[in-house]
Amino acid sequence: MSSGSGGCDGGEGLNIYFAGAIGNSDDASRERMKRVIPLLQRYGRVLTEHIGWDHVRDWEAENERNGVNVHDRDVEWLAASDVMVVDMGRHSTGVGYEIAYALDRAIPVFVFAQDGCDVSRMIRQNTRSGMEFIRYVDTEGMCARLDGILSKPLPRRKFDGKFIVLDGMDFSGKGTQVRNLVTYLMDHPQDRTNKLITVVATREPYNSPFTPNIRHILQTEKDPLAQAHKLADLFVADRKYHDDKLIRPALLRGDVVVSDRFKFSTLAYQWMQGVPLERLLEMHRGISVPDLTFLVTIPAAVALERKAAARGKSPDEMFDQLGAQEKLRENYLALPEILKGERIVVIDGVNSREETSDIIKSHVDALLFPK
Repeated sequence: MSSGSGGCDGGEGLNIYFAGAIGNSDDASRERMKRVIPLLQRYGRVLTEHIGWDHVRDWEAENERNGVNVHDRDVEWLAASDVMVVDMGRHSTGVGYEIAYALDRAIPVFVFAQDGCDVSRMIRQNTRSGMEFIRYVDTEGMCARLDGILSKPLPRRKFDGKFIVLDGMDFSGKGTQVRNLVTYLMDHPQDRTNKLITVVATREPYNSPFTPNIRHILQTEKDPLAQAHKLADLFVADRKYHDDKLIRPALLRGDVVVSDRFKFSTLAYQWMQGVPLERLLEMHRGISVPDLTFLVTIPAAVALERKAAARGKSPDEMFDQLGAQEKLRENYLALPEILKGERIVVIDGVNSREETSDIIKSHVDALLFPK
């Protein structure tokens, strides 16, 4: 995803929510989809998953087996869309709710219905601003009209979603920098007039069904190598839940997500515990990749000294041993080379808060407002 502004030249780069007939499809409808979908893809990303299914119940059952709530996903996709296109073919499509949702959010809606299609009164007599009802005779006619609509600039949001992570060692100052960054983004110098940046601040572990078990192990175990594989499984399960429930929907809406910790903690900590790095990387396949990551590290002895000063006692939790902290720091510093395709910035947490904040702001500005 990348930042853009205003309307888009020629329609390229649009998020297009497409609804087509998902039940009682005939050969003509399926052939039409073979023309329409590629046409839409010329203009951007097509947000849909139910084209080509002959039986709605089969489609819903398949998604349920895969743990997908199709109705929640439709809402997420609609919220991320620049335009909604509906094709009714010769069978009225049950999209009245989705159309209302789009119109409520000022998303332009174009409803195509083939001559002879029995269209519901709710759609046929809809007079709300933002929806255009279009009859067509054949696939050629529909594609010609659709091409003409999408080739013209449409109103679009200024920002695509961005995912920013601050990770690193305990008491490195990353939590302070998360709060500073959120404050900065909410009153960004380049957004004070329009106020278009919406920020979602979050953390890991997330508020998931797996969090109580994670907290219990971290607070009761003393051996830094104990329950390594169980912790890896729990953290990744929590992360997938976090990604599905909060991060992906926010990014689709165009929000800037700022997370205190993400996958880098699991890679550093559970790798230190002895879980093979290859397994940890494989476990994260399919999970969102941050657009920008800051890894804040400090010498192991400094981390333990800061924790002792903050708690008023010697650190005594699971990973509060000098050897473990030294290995953690080593692992964090190795991650940029391991994850070469990702945008990762390593920061020395011994720097002053102001120095660290300035480094973070400069990289975030380059991400959100590229020159």
